[in-house]
Amino acid sequence: RLAIMTSSRPFMSMVPPLAALIFYNDGRPQRSAELIGLTFSKLDYFTGWLKQFAPVINLQFELRERLGRDEYEACWKRGQSLELMATAKQVLKYIESSVGES
Repeated sequence: RLAIMTSSRPFMSMVPPLAALIFYNDGRPQRSAELIGLTFSKLDYFTGWLKQFAPVINLQFELRERLGRDEYEACWKRGQSLELMATAKQVLKYIESSVGES
């Protein structure tokens, strides 16, 4: 919410990789792969440490295994076309609706 309210690019840059973990654990691997695609294609100034962050490395491996190479690459390409602010808003809406269901 803070990332959206402040339009802070550094805060918003944390949304896609963290949300990718959430979506994968919620059984939405395609969305997770799209968010990884967004992260590594548009947020290169932010990804140096992510390339060595075990949860993200493991997630990429698991996504490739689960989806297969072709589907993973298709999801990655869709992620490249996502816009950061719109994606952050969608993620917030998803999380808020998920919390409301608990």
